[in-house]
Amino acid sequence: MVRHNSGFVSKRPHKKSRGGCATCRRKKVKCDEGAPKCNYCAIRQLDCIYTRVAPAKPTDSSPYQSSNSDSQEPHSVQDLDDETIEFNYSSYSPSSALIPKIYTSSGILKDEDIFFLHHYRTHTYSNITVRNEEIIHHINRDWVPQASISKPFLLYTLLSISASHSNSLVPSPQKVIAMDTYRQKALSEFNKALQNITDENYESLLLTSLFMQIIVPPPNLQTSDSTSDTILNWLDMFLSMTQGLRILAGLKWESGIEHLTVYPAFRREIRTLPPPPAITMPIYHQTEPPNPPSSYKSRTATPPPPVPNLSNLPFETVQLMSTSGAQPYWALPTPAFLPPCLTLLLQALVSPPKCSDAEGVDIHPPTLLPALHALSPLFRSLYHFGLSPDLYTRIFVYPTYLPPEFLQLVRMREARALVIISWWLAFVALVPQTTTWWMAGLVPRVLECISAR
Repeated sequence: MVRHNSGFVSKRPHKKSRGGCATCRRKKVKCDEGAPKCNYCAIRQLDCIYTRVAPAKPTDSSPYQSSNSDSQEPHSVQDLDDETIEFNYSSYSPSSALIPKIYTSSGILKDEDIFFLHHYRTHTYSNITVRNEEIIHHINRDWVPQASISKPFLLYTLLSISASHSNSLVPSPQKVIAMDTYRQKALSEFNKALQNITDENYESLLLTSLFMQIIVPPPNLQTSDSTSDTILNWLDMFLSMTQGLRILAGLKWESGIEHLTVYPAFRREIRTLPPPPAITMPIYHQTEPPNPPSSYKSRTATPPPPVPNLSNLPFETVQLMSTSGAQPYWALPTPAFLPPCLTLLLQALVSPPKCSDAEGVDIHPPTLLPALHALSPLFRSLYHFGLSPDLYTRIFVYPTYLPPEFLQLVRMREARALVIISWWLAFVALVPQTTTWWMAGLVPRVLECISAR
């Protein structure tokens, strides 16, 4: 007599499906692995995508890979089937079916979004700052992606930067399209959010304003359309973006901005500058002729005038980060520490030559002086610390010191304003290219266009 264990229920032998489509796996139903669609998906008119990795063909290339087989991106993707799936995250996930859906305030992230989000958190975050500090990396790598889940303007800005950075490593037309699409969405969402600034979204708006400088669309330097006006218009757009950052930062600069989580990313200096070295500039005015006759016994020369005191310039402190008119954050540094050519320009602005009535009155010195004087900390940092993160930080924050009136002079192509901004661009050329990848090749062309005017 055979006794059966009442606690054991035998199961009918069956064949398991190990190569089923993503839909059947997600719904936990058996897939007959039919092609091009399995029976389950065909009956219900569902998308049927097989995620098993197929051997890569030598002639096939992903839309996010370069046509040059020798150049490989660290986290590249491989094509499975151009008609069914665009991405395969085999470099960091065994199957796309195992990647959970990422819900954001703007909807579920697509495969393309996840790809660029992953690229940002593994590569881009460390290439958008000149400061190799863990607190900065934490903000860019961890805080920004987390905040972007509920802030569409920050999410699309992040994705646009990531697409641009990925394209700088391995160029692809699809990445350029994605970059432009994300940029348009970012600008649209950003403008909407600016209509209602709250304590809850302020930090995200502030960081987005900082990142907006990176996604200013650059001119195509490889085409004949990259004229002088086109290149200088990019400069105008970039400087305009810095004004948005200055205005947003000014809202809290006097009321506890140092208590914000993202404040470390907005510090304007890393090290305190020592006093500038003493520089004397003797200027002699002699009344006698250059070659006086030998009979000329009485040689009298007027004493040289005193060296101009550049630490007591006749203009008021410019309130750049102050919006309430209270104690200004930024005062013009004194004394000036500039190279001889800029010192001469500074003297000319402080003591302009007399002009005839026909020439009119020069009304621009009050606007030019703050911008020129703001270059002094850059030269001092270079003198004391050399090529350092402190110098690079001061270079990138310099445009936030510029008043709107000065930017208007740049747009008018006023000669002295272009000279001042050219010196700043020369400093930008000193920053490592790993950080300035988003303006690769632009600085020399802008300087070339300015010098040709």
